[in-house]
Amino acid sequence: MHDPRRADPDTRAAESETITVVRGLLRGETTTFDGRTVHIDGVRLVHPPAEAPPVVSGVVRPRSLELSGRVADGTVMAEGQGPDAAAAALGHIAKGRAAAGATRPHELIVFTHLCVTDDPRHIATATAPVRDEYSEWLGVPPDEVFLAAGDAATAAGRVRELWEAGAETAVLRPVGEEPPAQVRAALEALAVLER
Repeated sequence: MHDPRRADPDTRAAESETITVVRGLLRGETTTFDGRTVHIDGVRLVHPPAEAPPVVSGVVRPRSLELSGRVADGTVMAEGQGPDAAAAALGHIAKGRAAAGATRPHELIVFTHLCVTDDPRHIATATAPVRDEYSEWLGVPPDEVFLAAGDAATAAGRVRELWEAGAETAVLRPVGEEPPAQVRAALEALAVLER
């Protein structure tokens, strides 16, 4: 399996070239590109969107975050990464944006697992597989895997921490029982926090 934490130059070239090509295609352009890893000749979308959507990059490591800042409209951070990681990512993204002279907006989107319950044992049981998986993937101890977990107010507070660190969007991935009810409870608690 490819380890996204260890992107080599070909991987970064592929990311940059792919974003460049996709952006042109989404604008309705006939695109020719002969790069290090991406090669297309005269490709055009039959039905391009009326308005090109933002192109975002899902990356982890500092050099890839800088690349995202240079060429993408946003960055997606995977689950398990908390406010400190979001703030650090924004620093790398800003460095890339500065190098490119970028003036367009750049959105930071952070995915996070959600577990809303008053029962600490249920949280521990429901989130154990997630903590183990992301601990290994991110290379951090399980207790450092960030979760929006606890009662509704606590979970909402964890989401707010991501916003305060600079994430514009937090995508909630519920684990455990009754996912829709968990999301509703978290959103209601977030609405109370925002008043």
